[in-house]
Amino acid sequence: MASLLVSREGTCQSNFQSVTIAARVSHSYQNDIEEQIK
Repeated sequence: MASLLVSREGTCQSNFQSVTIAARVSHSYQNDIEEQIK
């Protein structure tokens, strides 16, 4: 049971990291577009 919990915890962690990275990328992409519009 404990091992299942650990693996689930690890999956949540990696999913969270992917989401954070994606948010960072899209944010910098938006900034680039705004710079070009100016």
